[in-house]
Amino acid sequence: MKSHAIEISDLTFSYEAQGFELNIPQLSIAEGKHVAIVGPSGCGKTTLAYLISGIHVPSGGNVDIGRDSITRMTDGQRRDFRISNIGFIFQEFELLEYLRVEENIILPYLLNASLELDKAVYERARSLAESVGLGDKLHRYSGELSQGEKQRLAICRALITDPCIIMADEPTGNLDDGNTDTIMDLIRNQARRSDATFVMITHERHLLDRFDDVVDLAKNGGRNSG
Repeated sequence: MKSHAIEISDLTFSYEAQGFELNIPQLSIAEGKHVAIVGPSGCGKTTLAYLISGIHVPSGGNVDIGRDSITRMTDGQRRDFRISNIGFIFQEFELLEYLRVEENIILPYLLNASLELDKAVYERARSLAESVGLGDKLHRYSGELSQGEKQRLAICRALITDPCIIMADEPTGNLDDGNTDTIMDLIRNQARRSDATFVMITHERHLLDRFDDVVDLAKNGGRNSG
């Protein structure tokens, strides 16, 4: 497997209309490490996750994953790289409500022709769904699910490709304590099984002892000048 260490240097990004600017002079996340990103609301946690994943393009600087430069890719190359290599758990879920649960889980395989959709993928989708309590809801439409169920579905979709990087934006924000522990164990075990790098945005300080390192953006470059 190719390297999936994350290296950031001289990274800048801004929302001029909002008076927001993110500056990350240097940040390294070693391959296979579990890292939490924390900081006050508006400091740029989600923006940083989007920059690492190639959803946003920086104003300057570099984001490298292994030998791949995210910032030098075209839009199409970034999309294909993300779908194939990064399992992103969005805070707002980003589910397609006209698709059923199973179809949402396998969506990366429907979007990227380089991923082979076969029987094993369907079996993995069912296994993931079972592990988060959605095994009996595979044929329901995602719009029929509760907020907590949608969160768990979004996690299944992020894990279906067995990604080398798992990026999670507040994945436990809509869950009770019991489901939080279940989901954290699921993601961390998946990351360990495949030696994936796990980066999670969170405001839940009681979860931080589960990570190898913590990056506090309040001390590392996110600011609002407004």
